Amino acid sequence: MKPFVSQTQYTREFRGPNHWTLMPLFHELERTAQLKFLRSENPKSSVFDLPPEAQPLFTMASTAQLISGTGCDLALPVGEVLHGPHGLAYFASESMESLLKVLEPRIQKLKSIFLSAEITKRENMRDVADKIWYEVAQLKGMTLCHVPHVRFCDSNSSYAALGKLMYLLLFGSEAYRLNTVMQSQEDLVCQNDAGRLSFKCSNSAMNQRCQHRHVIDLIELWNHLTGLPFVASVLQKSSRCPSITEQSQLIACAELTQAKMQVEPSCYLPDIPPVNVSGQSIDLARLWKDVSYRLKVEDFKSMILFLNLSCNLDKSIDNQSVRLMLLRWQQKEKANQILKV
Repeated sequence: MKPFVSQTQYTREFRGPNHWTLMPLFHELERTAQLKFLRSENPKSSVFDLPPEAQPLFTMASTAQLISGTGCDLALPVGEVLHGPHGLAYFASESMESLLKVLEPRIQKLKSIFLSAEITKRENMRDVADKIWYEVAQLKGMTLCHVPHVRFCDSNSSYAALGKLMYLLLFGSEAYRLNTVMQSQEDLVCQNDAGRLSFKCSNSAMNQRCQHRHVIDLIELWNHLTGLPFVASVLQKSSRCPSITEQSQLIACAELTQAKMQVEPSCYLPDIPPVNVSGQSIDLARLWKDVSYRLKVEDFKSMILFLNLSCNLDKSIDNQSVRLMLLRWQQKEKANQILKV
């Protein structure tokens, strides 16, 4: 692969979170595309707030950030696609086993709602999301005194957005509204008889997964309800459109990385493997077999459905403009077959 060439004022850098799931892609981008990786230290900040000459060419950022009002836009069909549960985002509780038994009937009802929405057959994810929200609103929520509260990390993380969405689906809209109020009242959170859930995500979640016998794995639950993978982050840009050459090089790099991960992931393994809190090695090679980077049709569908559902959680978001933007992405994907270059 030829070195990555840019003829713009933008720096030859790309930014992204230091996630284990993205380690192979970032390694390959540095090695073959000769782009310098800079870790994103603050998940709430946007590198696109910087002046143009200081902006990186691209940033691998949370899918949820696309609707956060930071002015970011999808750069390429490249992202972090998760196909299975590996403890990357979950709810944990001391009484999780009994809670899972209580939630089992509701999860079955949710599955029926998502199936009736015919996600895999329909094209317009806005209509699908509206149908799901309407049907979920008809379900009876859990009695509030029996609902555990949870504190979410204050960031633009897709995992946090997924956690909030799943909390509403599992416990009902009234419980979600009450939990939102409780976010700023730490002393009140633990007064509920149902106790409290802990929310874990990303590297630290995998690090601590061994401490919990039972959890509600949020990626697994999304896979179960929708039949689709979960798109945690995507390659984003601000205003500049990448050239055809840049598109080709970066897409080829993503495809090469995911192919190598499936066949021989050892070339991406760090010299010192990460360990969990019990001192056991974390199996990154196994994790990477359920990760892909080149977005396909079903990945776009999953991302657009997730963002449409997430829009309903934050009333400050201009739903109409966001939905028009999402529909534009969907039409572009359909017309260009996800930018096959």
